[in-house]
Parts: sequence; structure tokens; C-alpha cells
Amino acid sequence: MRNALYNGAATQWLKSAAEGEPFQKATAGSLDSKAMRDREAINRFCAFSILGWESYTTGDMDSFLAQGLKRLANMSVAERVVLRTDFDAAMDVSSHLFGQHAFRKSLASENPSNSARSVINISLFEVSAVIFARFASALNAAREDELKEIVETLVRSEEFARSITYSTNSTQAVKKRFSMFETALSGFQE
Repeated sequence: MRNALYNGAATQWLKSAAEGEPFQKATAGSLDSKAMRDREAINRFCAFSILGWESYTTGDMDSFLAQGLKRLANMSVAERVVLRTDFDAAMDVSSHLFGQHAFRKSLASENPSNSARSVINISLFEVSAVIFARFASALNAAREDELKEIVETLVRSEEFARSITYSTNSTQAVKKRFSMFETALSGFQE
């Protein structure tokens, strides 16, 4: 529905990002493109990146995503290029650190390399993509293991796990997952 209502620069950006190699690699192509689940996930990244999670106050995700698309459409070409670069960098970091478990709760397994891959968790995708995009280009190899451990520990946390599992579009769940993720990774954004 949003794709039809906001057809233009924003929806073309979503389509291009969904077809891009970084996104395809990070998600292993497992978000249904026919049902536009891939574009919905990327729309969430855009809305939370552009508008900020603090502006999500109504619990109405559809309106928030529509507002994000409007803002994306009104951005300059240069601003959309920067957003795409940040998005692709976040996808690269995620696939590099977590491999087949990127954006999946299975990354919290005691031994992820030997455990079955779970489905992509859209809430985990949205929060990690938004925050990784902020500092992905500055991440150095010496801190990769530290970052990986922080994220895996966070996903194992009962409080964080609830925020990406139950009532995920509620303002409380959104606030909880973003604030916890930001706090956990605050040392990487300095």
C-alpha cells in the first residue's frame, strides 16, 4: 500500500537497497520480495534513521513508516546517497560479524556457528541496522570481537529479547530496544 501511495524517489531507493548486494548478503535473501517484506524492513531502517526513534510516540507503525517515506522522498539526491552508504555499511558489518545469524535471535545461541538459523527478526533488524549505520565506517578490526560479544549478550538479555519479541510496535518496546542497544554500544560511537 505504502509503495503505491508514495511511488517515486523514496520507493525507488527502497527497491534499489533491497536488491543491493549488502542487503542480500546480510539477509541471505530470506525476506520475501513479492510481499515486499524486504522493502518494509528497509523502510523501518529509513524511518528510524531519518526521524529518530524518539519521535515514535503514537504506536502507529504504519503512519510512522509513511512519514519516513515522505521525508526520504523530500531528501536531496546527495542525502539519499549518504543514507544508502550508511545502510550498506550497516549490512556489511552485520553479515561480517554474524554471518548467517545476522538479524536473527539465533545469534544469541551459546554456540551460533553450530546452531540452526532462526528467521529474521524485523525489530532486531531495525534497531541494529540503524545503530550500526551510525558508526560502521569507523569500526576497526581490533574491536570486532568486542562488538560481536556485546550484541550477542544484549540479545540474550531477557529484557531486550522481550522488546524484539512481544508487542514490538508499541512505543514502550521501541524505546526499550533502541535505548538498550544505544547504551550497550555507546563506547563504539565516541
